[in-house]
Amino acid sequence: MIELITADGKVRSCLGDHREVHLKTALRNGEDDEKVRELLLAAMNGKPRNHSFHKEYQPGRPMTAIGG
Repeated sequence: MIELITADGKVRSCLGDHREVHLKTALRNGEDDEKVRELLLAAMNGKPRNHSFHKEYQPGRPMTAIGG
């Protein structure tokens, strides 16, 4: 399951992980549905088994910057 699409158009599969997939870029470049589907699947498949909050996780940007 995808956690959210950030305010700047990136798919973030976990709030406790830094990985993001650039969805807005693909859409603005006119990528077809199959490419968008591949990006969404990559985001889902990249979701970590566990978040990193228990490891003194330091976000790369505050929740307000990602739309939370």
